[in-house]
Amino acid sequence: MAAPRSPVRPPVVDLRVLAASSAWIDAAPFRAHLRRLLFDSTEHWRVVALACGVAPATVRHLLTGRDGSPARRLRAKDAVLLLTTDRARLRFLRDTPVPAADSVRRIAALRALGRTPAWIAAQLRLEPAELVRLSDSSWCSALVELRAACACSTAGLSGWWSGDQWFDDDDLLEALGSDPSGPPPMPDWAA
Repeated sequence: MAAPRSPVRPPVVDLRVLAASSAWIDAAPFRAHLRRLLFDSTEHWRVVALACGVAPATVRHLLTGRDGSPARRLRAKDAVLLLTTDRARLRFLRDTPVPAADSVRRIAALRALGRTPAWIAAQLRLEPAELVRLSDSSWCSALVELRAACACSTAGLSGWWSGDQWFDDDDLLEALGSDPSGPPPMPDWAA
């Protein structure tokens, strides 16, 4: 009788090394993770992209592909950022306070474009009364800030308004990594 074989274990991958590499990896498992994250959170794909720290264009390409064919490869750095984001992290963003000034400016820009308060409230998933209170508030949740950036993108605003430079927002980055009781913060090496 032959000795039982030990199971083949996948190699241990150091995420720090993977994130620092310029490698490209198979996109399929990360597309599945992203779809599950979108389903569980019920957030717009752009909000999830900003929460992960991945360029929205990368997430859109991962979800829709190009010319009808799904994306086959993904940069390792983006894969690590997607993988280190889960439902708990998105729930954490809902309860994480950040200064409301950026959201208030984004709302003002949307109003200047002619968007109605009802449309803006729906995009931010706020009641109309909450939207009014937000304009007078010093703080809002990190998730509301991401939704405001997504609303600006949906309305056709680009650049800072649409969250294209989200990682330049030091207040939001600091808030995401400040609560030790929340989910683990995104590693600084992944940014």
